[in-house]
Amino acid sequence: MALPDRLTVLVNTAILSLLAGWGAAAIHLPLPWMLGPLFATGLAGVYGVKTNVVEGGRQFGQLLTGVALGHYFTAPVLAAVLTDAPWLLANCLAALFAGLLTMRLLANHLTPATAFFSMLPGGAAEMAVLGARQGGDPAMIALCHSLRVVSVVSTIPFAMLISGVEGHDSYQSIYLNYDHQQFALLMALALLAGFLCHHANLPNAWLFGPLLISIILTASGTPLSALPHWMLNAAQWLIGSALGCRFKPGMFTSIKQLMPRLLASLALSQLLLVLFGVLLAKVHHIPVATAILATAPGGMAEMCLTARNLHLGVAYITASQLCRLVFLLCSASIIYKLWFADKKRPPG
Repeated sequence: MALPDRLTVLVNTAILSLLAGWGAAAIHLPLPWMLGPLFATGLAGVYGVKTNVVEGGRQFGQLLTGVALGHYFTAPVLAAVLTDAPWLLANCLAALFAGLLTMRLLANHLTPATAFFSMLPGGAAEMAVLGARQGGDPAMIALCHSLRVVSVVSTIPFAMLISGVEGHDSYQSIYLNYDHQQFALLMALALLAGFLCHHANLPNAWLFGPLLISIILTASGTPLSALPHWMLNAAQWLIGSALGCRFKPGMFTSIKQLMPRLLASLALSQLLLVLFGVLLAKVHHIPVATAILATAPGGMAEMCLTARNLHLGVAYITASQLCRLVFLLCSASIIYKLWFADKKRPPG
C-alpha cells in the first residue's frame, strides 16, 4: 500500500474508532474506549473496509496500562497478594484443565498441536510461536486467541453491568498528583523496562516491563507521578482499535465448517473458568466479580482494565492474570509433550 493510501486508512480508522469510543462513553457502556473502537473497527474490517493502526500503538497502550496498574501495589498490598500464592496456582491449574478439556471439541478437526495451543488461555503471539515449534498452525492458533479475547471482553463487562456489579476495591490505587517532570522520568523508565523485556523475549513485554517497574517504584514509596485520566482512555482506545483491526474480510471463510465447534470450545472454556471463579470466591472469601475477572480467559491488559474501571480487586486480578500467563508459557510445551507422549503409548 502506497504511503498516501496507508495514511488515509490510518486517519479514517482513527476517526472511526474515536467516534465509536465517544459514542460508547455517551451511552455509558462498560470499557467504552476499548469496546467502542473494537466493535467499530472489527465490523468495518469484516465488511471489507480497510482498517489499520499505527505500528506499536497497542504496545504503547499496554505500557500505559502497566504503569497505571502498578500504582495499586503498595508494600502492604504486595505482601497481601503474595500470601495468595496457593490460590494463584489454583487458577493456573484451572486454566490448564479448561484448555485440555475444551481442545477435545477440536481434536478431530485440527492437529493435536494446533488444538492444544489454541485453547490454552495464554498470550496469542506466544502460544502461536510455541505451537508452531510443535508442528501446529500458527495462523489458526492466533485466530483462536483473537476470538477468545474478543469474546471475553465483549461479554463479561456487559454481564457485570447488567447484573449491577458495584466494586468496593479494598486495594485502592495510591493518590498521586500529576507532575510533568516526574511523569517524563516514569515514562522513560517504563519504556526502558518494556524494551529490555521485549528483547529478552518475555511474554507481554510492553505490559509486563512497565508493570514491574511501576510496582517496584510504588512498593518502595517512590511512584513518581499519576497518569492523566485521558491517557488511560487513550490506552483503552489503542488496545481496542488494534484488536478490532485483526478482523479482515473472508477471514472466517476457510474455517466455516469448524466455526461452530470453535465457538463452542471458547464458550465452554469461558463457562468453566467463570464457574471456577464462583467456587474460588466462596472458598477464598473474595467478591464473586473479582474472582471471575481473576479467572476469566481474556487478555491480561483487557481484564485488568475492566477491573480498574469497575473497582474490582485490581491488584489481585493483575497478579492472577500475570501468574497464569507466565505459568502457561513456561509449561505449555512440556505439558504438550508429556500429554501426547502418553496418548501415543500402545494400550496395555
